[in-house]
Amino acid sequence: MKKILTNTATAATDKIKEVQFKEIQKPDAFARKYILASIFVSLAVWDIAFNLGAFKTIFFDKFFLMWVISLAILLADFSLKDKRLLDKTARFAMLTPTFTAGLTAWIYWFGDTLEVLGWVSFALGSLLTVLFLPYTAYIILHLTREDISDFKESKPLALSLTAIAVFIGIVGFLVGHYNRVLLTCDDFQVSGNDLPDNCVTN
Repeated sequence: MKKILTNTATAATDKIKEVQFKEIQKPDAFARKYILASIFVSLAVWDIAFNLGAFKTIFFDKFFLMWVISLAILLADFSLKDKRLLDKTARFAMLTPTFTAGLTAWIYWFGDTLEVLGWVSFALGSLLTVLFLPYTAYIILHLTREDISDFKESKPLALSLTAIAVFIGIVGFLVGHYNRVLLTCDDFQVSGNDLPDNCVTN
């Protein structure tokens, strides 16, 4: 009797699983990588955009993270010599964080005589948030997918990664800027963050 009940329960469980997952298509290797890249981009952009909206700045550790990623890709590609995989556009994109850092150093050492370099540096930092990260994710997809160069939807996928980054960035910035709607000063304090100027107390 016990064996019959066990077999019946197992069969019922298998049937439920079949009903629940029969409509779910197993993603191929490229789809899995694309989904993971989208998650990576969204998490990184959200963090940066939220802080930009709440504190009106991009924290230095986030910028350094992007800088390290770009340098790692550039140096790795450079070491391949005749087998380099990055084109001129990709190399230019990877140099953007280095150019931003150099511009910041220039302002520190020589000042902002034209009073526009600080704005340019801030604009480049903001641009990194919504363009550099998705392009980096696309390059990683390009490097890890052997046939992506022949994949007819590769460019739309790159644009879709950028669209995801822009959407998440806008939402993150707005949530950070209007943090008082969802958060309080205590929420920031408990999490170990500084308090934004516009947070509200209980």
